[in-house]
Amino acid sequence: MSTELRRRRRRDLTTSVISSLKRGSIAPAREVDEYDADSFSDHVMVETDENNVWSRFSNPLRFFRFDSLQFASTAWRHAQMLKCTHSNDAQRIKHVNDKKEKEHNCDAPTVQRISHFGSHVNFTPQFHYTKRELEPYRFVGDAELDDLLEYLASNGDCACGAFDDVFAYCANAYKLHNSREDTQYVHNDKLLQYPPPIQFYSHYTAPPPWVNFSQIQRGIDVFLAYLPAAGCALYYRSLVGGFSIPKIVEVLVATRYLVPGSMRRRDVTGDVEGSCHVREETKSNDQQGIENEQRCSEDDRKRTIERLLDTGGFMACCFAPPEDRDSTLPASSLRPGGKGWEAALRVRVLHAKVRRSLLQTATRTMGAWDVETNGIPINQEDMAATLLAFSVNVLLGIEFVAGKPLGVEDQRDYLALWRYLGWLLGVDTSEWERSSNPRKDGEALVPIDPCGPHKSSPGEHEYQAAVVKDPILHSYATLESMILHLLHPTKESRQLVSHLLSFNGRVRFRSKMCRKFLGDPLSDNLDIAQCPSGGMTTYLVYFFLMFLRCYTLLAMTFPRLQRILISWHGSLQRKFLLRWEADHTKRVGVAMGGAKKECSDLKGTCPFSMLMPPVGVHDK
Repeated sequence: MSTELRRRRRRDLTTSVISSLKRGSIAPAREVDEYDADSFSDHVMVETDENNVWSRFSNPLRFFRFDSLQFASTAWRHAQMLKCTHSNDAQRIKHVNDKKEKEHNCDAPTVQRISHFGSHVNFTPQFHYTKRELEPYRFVGDAELDDLLEYLASNGDCACGAFDDVFAYCANAYKLHNSREDTQYVHNDKLLQYPPPIQFYSHYTAPPPWVNFSQIQRGIDVFLAYLPAAGCALYYRSLVGGFSIPKIVEVLVATRYLVPGSMRRRDVTGDVEGSCHVREETKSNDQQGIENEQRCSEDDRKRTIERLLDTGGFMACCFAPPEDRDSTLPASSLRPGGKGWEAALRVRVLHAKVRRSLLQTATRTMGAWDVETNGIPINQEDMAATLLAFSVNVLLGIEFVAGKPLGVEDQRDYLALWRYLGWLLGVDTSEWERSSNPRKDGEALVPIDPCGPHKSSPGEHEYQAAVVKDPILHSYATLESMILHLLHPTKESRQLVSHLLSFNGRVRFRSKMCRKFLGDPLSDNLDIAQCPSGGMTTYLVYFFLMFLRCYTLLAMTFPRLQRILISWHGSLQRKFLLRWEADHTKRVGVAMGGAKKECSDLKGTCPFSMLMPPVGVHDK
């Protein structure tokens, strides 16, 4: 290559990067209306060897680009799906406009190419779920926990209020039962003979056969190795993007979780429940009203930070290294009896309490929960979507930051971690052939098992069955299906997103970061502020993302450095967990009995009770 040619290429590269910075974004994804399946598949499969393509940047400009709408891994997944589709079906990939996609139906033998907020989905009937298939899961809750709370409430053995530790009660009942010589060993075939508290605890002391704790530890290491990128993905892609789903927002508003005072239900007097607004007739002047609004804003900010820290506390319980540094057991915190294992089951009990309260109670501040419109609160589809937000969306976020996807084995390990957590949290898995929760018409539903393998269909070839069962394809396709089904933002969604981006200042930076992670089409629909092109915020966001990219790529490239980062990030998680536990205990004490409540008086209190609203009907 001549010197002049090299100089010209360097000049073109520099000019392209500078012009991209001035525009505030890199060139948008190429719009494709129609694919020919054969040529599409041949073109994509050239890039399926991760060691040959994904581990390097074939185009020098690619290193400087951040595109949240087109991922290299998406092309690989689409190609794998097409290879499992009948040839006559794969010949027809049609573009579906935005109006028709809301009523998508893939019963016809075609693979539909659907555009939704700038992202393209090859909707394959073999892998994806239609609206008609997903809707029944909205009427399925968590029968095991719902029945347990009903049993405890009817027998009066244990209170089921917001602060009552139902999990500890079940643990004590199980230990007392097991301490007797004649009942020391509990077998699955005799388990149903025992009371529900013993059944519940005993069930989760024996993980399903598909659980491999060495693989789960590798999944934890994936999260710890790429902690900065994963943290940004959780906030900007999972939290903001996921909580903009209207039917999930309804639960957040009803439980006052992560929402500002202006979004809370109003009682008959017009007051906002749980807020510090005073009634109009009690305001002596405008100044008092301004002071009240300022106090409310500060309360909202503090409450939002606490809720986000609580979510971080749960993840630290699961992923932080054990206190016993000499422990050599992989994933020790998630084994039965571990801190993360207990935290997951306590959060599951919390969800069951919220579900029970919303379904059974009509208060002066809200009417009965609209089951026909919203489904059961915290239902199987919502839980599966949340699980995918913490798993698949994190993997996509890491790919967005790094510019290339993680290796296939790393992705499978991370999905295995969240499949196990989903099992603990009440997401139906293929542990059972059929869901334990019957549909309204009496038919049983096959569990979605969002992070597990997809069930193959009869008559499939051996290769097709193996590909279909790949949890990577199943989890990504399930997330795409749920996005098409649920992600249609409303006014309330936009209010919540605005609150999440502005609760603690730095609105421009957060808005720009959110636009980078979500893409402009969805960000525009959510009314996320657009920063001026070429402004200081644009430069700050770009260079911050470039720093994250270099940091993440170094962790991907050098195994020794990756091990150091896993250890360091793990120690940071441990320190955060210790601080969160101390602060959280104080907040529980204040909520229960005022500022003078001693920590010693909190025995029997659920550590995750503050995630439950401390005032109102949910305490009952």
